[in-house]
Amino acid sequence: VGGILRLRETPFRIIGILEDGAPYLPGDTPLPERASEELAVFTPITTPAYWNPAESRPGRVDALFVRALHGRVQDVQARARQVLGQGLNPDALLWVTPASLLRKVERMQSVVRWSAGATTLLSMFMGGGIIFALMIASVRERVSEIGLRRSLGATREAVAVQFVAESLLIAAVAAVAGCALANGGLWALQDRLPLPLQADAISWLAPIVATLLVAMLGTLPACMLAARISPADALRGE
Repeated sequence: VGGILRLRETPFRIIGILEDGAPYLPGDTPLPERASEELAVFTPITTPAYWNPAESRPGRVDALFVRALHGRVQDVQARARQVLGQGLNPDALLWVTPASLLRKVERMQSVVRWSAGATTLLSMFMGGGIIFALMIASVRERVSEIGLRRSLGATREAVAVQFVAESLLIAAVAAVAGCALANGGLWALQDRLPLPLQADAISWLAPIVATLLVAMLGTLPACMLAARISPADALRGE
């Protein structure tokens, strides 16, 4: 005791020697939490940092790792607070437990969920506006076609169904292509993302169904406009 021991060219002063099978140092208080059946080496807090042996950090502790061999983590944390309260301020410490890690992951999931939801809602509004403008322009360009169909016996419902079918077909193709690109990009970047991803049937069906609903709502004004076109007026204008 008191001698110098070098480990990988780093000097250590021996402050005590554990006898074979002894759970604590001679003269020390036999605390249950310090008992261990494994081989251990105790070094003072003045030991140089392992990532920079040339740097001395006297009186400073960066992190303490506590392993719960038996019992609940909450009980071990409470006991650690009691022990640290003898020389440190336990309220000034940051406790990293499985529960705190889970809360951090849940907060991250909530942020991702709200961000993705807001982006999706904005995209749906923009897509609905684009479909509305495209179908209105299509109706105005195809007035003569609509008038010809009406003069040959097509009903207003048939004309409206034609534009609804065209809009849904365009929206379905766009939705499938968008889902394929999104899932492909996420699959390629899954190792770089902080959260695990799961692509199931809902991740494919939900965007497609939402896209079809937005397309149907955006096409209704164009369908009503096309159904109100009079065959005589359409052919007279042509």
